[in-house]
Amino acid sequence: MLYKAINTRGPSSTLKDKLDFNEFVEDYKRVISANKKMSIIIVIDDLKHSKDSNESSASKEDVSNKKKKKSHFIQENSASEKDVSNKKKKKSRTIKENDLTNEERTRAKTIADLYEKYKCELHKTSCFVQENCHLQLNPARLQL
Repeated sequence: MLYKAINTRGPSSTLKDKLDFNEFVEDYKRVISANKKMSIIIVIDDLKHSKDSNESSASKEDVSNKKKKKSHFIQENSASEKDVSNKKKKKSRTIKENDLTNEERTRAKTIADLYEKYKCELHKTSCFVQENCHLQLNPARLQL
């Protein structure tokens, strides 16, 4: 059995004896108390196929191909269903004009007006020109 906290670096831990299981229980408590998730993989081998594999090398290849492994991924989440339903889901689409607040709309209109007002023929972009010094208007500067 393998286990590992999700989004952590390094290899997963393997359970081989009772001490490993006790260590797993401690790790599980620590991960759950930190409101994180854990992935557990359980592999079950069929004993009949593993006994047959000792007979010959040709049968070893056949048995290894036929060996069935079952994997189960278990993720624990300490957040209750009420907490999940109360949170707003993130939008995974582009922002539309209707989704913007009034403040964001006025800010976007102001930025668009500044781009049009300060068109620079020299750089072919928007520049603020003062005493022959060109300051290119990029989104970071316009947010200030």
